[in-house]
Amino acid sequence: MLQLLLPITGATELDVWPGGIAQQLQVAAPYVQELVQQISGQTPDTRVIDKTDAVALCTGKVSTYLSCTDESDVYRAEGLSIES
Repeated sequence: MLQLLLPITGATELDVWPGGIAQQLQVAAPYVQELVQQISGQTPDTRVIDKTDAVALCTGKVSTYLSCTDESDVYRAEGLSIES
């Protein structure tokens, strides 16, 4: 499992992530896409599976999915698999 500490974007005085986990997904997805691309050498196909729960899937030679944790600035890239 890989944990990413996200840069905080769009913070207000009242809330670090005013858009909740949907906002976190928008911030985290490009980082994971870049990671998958660097490992596999190809641009992954990325799709949101559940916007409400902020779950996305990146597929290609290397596949992973993103899921939110209860920590406001940590995203998990889980289920990493690599085709040979």
